[in-house]
Amino acid sequence: WRQQPKHVGGFVADAGVHLAHAVGRLVGMPEVVKNLTGQFDPQLAPIDTAVAVLKFPSGVLGTWTSCFSAYHRGPMLRIYGSKGTAELYFDHAIFRNGKGKETRFDAKVSSFVAQFSHFADVVKNGTAVAYTPERALLDLQLMEAIVR
Repeated sequence: WRQQPKHVGGFVADAGVHLAHAVGRLVGMPEVVKNLTGQFDPQLAPIDTAVAVLKFPSGVLGTWTSCFSAYHRGPMLRIYGSKGTAELYFDHAIFRNGKGKETRFDAKVSSFVAQFSHFADVVKNGTAVAYTPERALLDLQLMEAIVR
């Protein structure tokens, strides 16, 4: 399903829904999305790159870049604000205040371990799901807007 995807956006959408969820939880869902997509690695059909500009209901603007055909070593998400900058990585987050003082927050477990542990708790113990199918659909709708 990843090498010959039938779903919109292929791997960009498949991987992107996780980040779309983080965006939605942190700053809400955008009301306007303008995008461009491309394919540079023939093994990553139908696209491997998507860029978009986002406008949120508050008037805040954002940019989105997903590129799976080039190496990247940086945060998955960076938010600039009037009081500082926040960066989200797989295993930690960094906050820099307006004067440049940096505070690092390390995850106790990786997001992948947490996700699968939660899934096991739901199946084995009947724990309530952390977010609803409706919330997951919003994440998918954002990705669809970015990759179409």
